[in-house]
Amino acid sequence: MIGKMKNSNPKVTIVTVCYNAERDIESTLLSVLGQTYSNIEYIVVDGGSTDGTCDIIRRYSDRIDIFVSEPDHGVYDAMNKAAAKAGGEWLLFMNAGDVFFSMDTVSDTFDREISDETGFLFGDAIFVECDKRTLVKYGDLRVHSVMPACHQSIFCRTCILRDNPFNLKYKYAADYDFFYRLKCAGVKSQYLDMVISLYENSRGLSKENEIKVRKERFRCSNSLPLFIIKYSLFRLKGILTGLFKKDAMK
Repeated sequence: MIGKMKNSNPKVTIVTVCYNAERDIESTLLSVLGQTYSNIEYIVVDGGSTDGTCDIIRRYSDRIDIFVSEPDHGVYDAMNKAAAKAGGEWLLFMNAGDVFFSMDTVSDTFDREISDETGFLFGDAIFVECDKRTLVKYGDLRVHSVMPACHQSIFCRTCILRDNPFNLKYKYAADYDFFYRLKCAGVKSQYLDMVISLYENSRGLSKENEIKVRKERFRCSNSLPLFIIKYSLFRLKGILTGLFKKDAMK
């Protein structure tokens, strides 16, 4: 079939970015290292942790292709650094605390025909919050109109990540900005009706800074005047919602 290529066991780079992730890092390492896919490159980029994170990572050093531990300018700087070092055709970010759905996830992902024009593959995720697990499918969240899944469930061609690095002016939503730019450029994607990752949603950069995340997402996709109007309406809605809740409790 013209424009199609049958899976030929492409090299896939998995990247774990972490910082002071002593309680989370090992589950992620084991999830990646336990994958049945035969052609995985594993890169771990640590931001100069001061706890026991690096000690845990070094236990698996013989199975990790590249390990870097040094100060950086945040998670997106570390992700750019990893993309620059990656040798795989495809790349997925599986950061500390997040895991693949199963040991066969990467194998199942690439056991299919993929168009040469496809820029990224994406699937669904299970959001884990304390003891609660919620299946989040494509289209369930408003953000999916731009960023179709959490990046733990997205395999992107490495060349695209190199040509379009995360913009470090965004501290909380550089991944959203990245996919907004791909959407504007008409980069094609392929949806896989399968769960790719379990995403730790009870803590982390986005969870702990929800208002700032929303603010930056508005900035990514709107001109300044439109951003001011939309963000003001968003803040007003939040204030009114809070007032209504207080009245209901009286």
